[in-house]
Amino acid sequence: MDPELKKYLDAKFQQSYDTTNGLLTSLTNRIITVEKKIEEIPQVKLQVTEYGTRIDVLEATVKLLTEELAIEREQNSFKHDNCEQNSKLVNLQINGIPQGEYIDPEQVVIKIAEALPGGIALVKDKVRIAHRIRSARRGTKQPIIVAFYSAKAARDFLNSFSNRNRTTPKLKVKDLDLPFDQGVDLNTPVYINQQLSVRRKHLLYMTGVAKRRYGWRFVWQSGTKILLRKEENSMPIEIRNHYQLERLAKEDESAWNAKFNKHPEPFPNFNFVPFHSPSRQAPTGSQNRSSKRGPDTQTPPNERLLRDAPNERSPRNSAKPTNRNPRPSTYADGEEDDM
Repeated sequence: MDPELKKYLDAKFQQSYDTTNGLLTSLTNRIITVEKKIEEIPQVKLQVTEYGTRIDVLEATVKLLTEELAIEREQNSFKHDNCEQNSKLVNLQINGIPQGEYIDPEQVVIKIAEALPGGIALVKDKVRIAHRIRSARRGTKQPIIVAFYSAKAARDFLNSFSNRNRTTPKLKVKDLDLPFDQGVDLNTPVYINQQLSVRRKHLLYMTGVAKRRYGWRFVWQSGTKILLRKEENSMPIEIRNHYQLERLAKEDESAWNAKFNKHPEPFPNFNFVPFHSPSRQAPTGSQNRSSKRGPDTQTPPNERLLRDAPNERSPRNSAKPTNRNPRPSTYADGEEDDM
């Protein structure tokens, strides 16, 4: 064989050998790597299981914290409601008074006091201010808020009004002798109640909704309490929160469905959703006074309120509210309101 050809073939063979050997080495390394990864699969599975367990624990923790946060938020909401209600123990709300250009809230308070057994002494040096607030429902009369200097003075005024309605015909608009506009129904009764917090107002409203839905007999307000009587002679139930009302409603809902199939109207949402809207803030006394008053609008509120009082003004009683838990008073008209 030609030496040159042999040398050439040997070189080619060596090159092929090196290439094949390199491929075999690479393949062997890959096989070793795969074997190692196969050996690590149980460990990976264990880690995945551990991670899954940790995730489950974290999800349970988040759920628990969320529930605790909701409970704490609700408790804070109730505390806020109690604080708001305590701050309104000095306030009374008068309903049923028609609005008019010449109807001043302070004069309304004086006229009502004159019609009560205690007379003008019930408000003399005891009222800080009286003004109207926006009604929750459009087209209805705006109630009047009367702010006293003490909770006792407010309670005495409310009790005197309730006692008067028990012993004599209920006070009506025509008894106030005020210049109401023509066309006003003068036979409209006047109602006076303790002013409620926003939450309790909503609770009273939703209790009335449930009353009409399930045919409950009476719903009324006694002081700051909301009371329910399902039947004519049943024991009254104090409605303390929206959860209790929803529970009572669900009981009657089940009875209704069992007797009459399904209620035609959807089950109401009794939950309270707090809101803060500037458009719902009560107007101040100066914003609600008639522009016809002239320079008298510069007089201090208590002096304006008592400018027509027949007696001389005594030193102002600046005593602050001391009784945060007044005894429950009856409903404004002395009876249970058949809402």
